[in-house]
Amino acid sequence: MSKRRKVTIISNSVALRVRPLDTSSPPKVYSEILFEYLNQDRKFEVINMGYSRLLTSELKSQKDNYIRTFPHFFILNIGCVDAPPREIPKWYSDIIFHRCCFILHKYASFLYSIIIRKNLRPTLVKLRFRKPWVNKKKFRSNVDEFIQLLKKETFAKVLVVGINSGSDRLEKQLPGITKNYKIYNQILKEVSRKNNAHFIDVLDLNATNHFPDGVHYNNLGHKLVAERLNRKIRELI
Repeated sequence: MSKRRKVTIISNSVALRVRPLDTSSPPKVYSEILFEYLNQDRKFEVINMGYSRLLTSELKSQKDNYIRTFPHFFILNIGCVDAPPREIPKWYSDIIFHRCCFILHKYASFLYSIIIRKNLRPTLVKLRFRKPWVNKKKFRSNVDEFIQLLKKETFAKVLVVGINSGSDRLEKQLPGITKNYKIYNQILKEVSRKNNAHFIDVLDLNATNHFPDGVHYNNLGHKLVAERLNRKIRELI
């Protein structure tokens, strides 16, 4: 009886969303498609541990949850939350999304959605000197340490999915995001090489055909990412 292999995906919302939803076919993220590919002739379990707005600085706090899956392969799909120049600091975003105080959350959300997001977003990005939530040095350190931790604790092979190239729409809203995505993508590639992880490049994909909202893949985008992951995993088995 063949042994079942495990794949654990650690990601932000890129691994959780299909955008836009296509009513002509059921939405499938790349973890589902990868499961189908791998199980055509082998027994695999694919565990999608994607989490919206996941930053690399938050990876270690969840490390035990990741490690206890003890997979044969880890897939890291991170960076698109860390890299963008931001119009608001992280603490303000936490108030909006984490609902730490109901009244404060309501006020902050109203101010952001009615005034900041609609009218001031590009201006505030520039006034904040195009600062991302995680700077380049810290991003490199976070990814480097986390890959080392995963390999030490599980002996799993690590695949790192690159950041896509963004879009013109995002560039207008968050000036400098296209440049940052390229820089942070290069960091992922360099850290992968240093730690003998396997980098999966997606820079040839484009917003028009594969991620119309500038971040999340559509059905075709998820299919292409799954195909690349499937090929690499089969090479490494």
